[in-house]
Amino acid sequence: MKKSFVFGILLVFFFMGCEIDSIERPDDLISPKKMEAILKDVILMKAVRSNFGGNIKYDSLFGVEFIYAKHNITAAQLDASEQYYAKRPKEYVIMHKRVLLQLQQISDSIDAVILEEKKAEVKDLK
Repeated sequence: MKKSFVFGILLVFFFMGCEIDSIERPDDLISPKKMEAILKDVILMKAVRSNFGGNIKYDSLFGVEFIYAKHNITAAQLDASEQYYAKRPKEYVIMHKRVLLQLQQISDSIDAVILEEKKAEVKDLK
């Protein structure tokens, strides 16, 4: 029983290893730094889009075409890069953690501006 369990676990790891190697590094792989910028823009774009609802005049600004144009990439290049990094979770998690840190910094700076505006309003009321 133990031998078959251990064999099963080893077999799973073997196939997982084969799966990782099945996606070769694309020739036009997006660098991790650029991928982080793209991920950040996609998250920000979705946040802004959710605030504007389905306002048609903003759709062209907050669509995937904007991401492709801004970062000078193609849909195929982004797709291949996402697949490549998704098969390498250690790298992908690091990228996502960096993006979350950048988003937190943006949020903190917005909070600081709002706090300063509120302080100015209170000061003006006195």
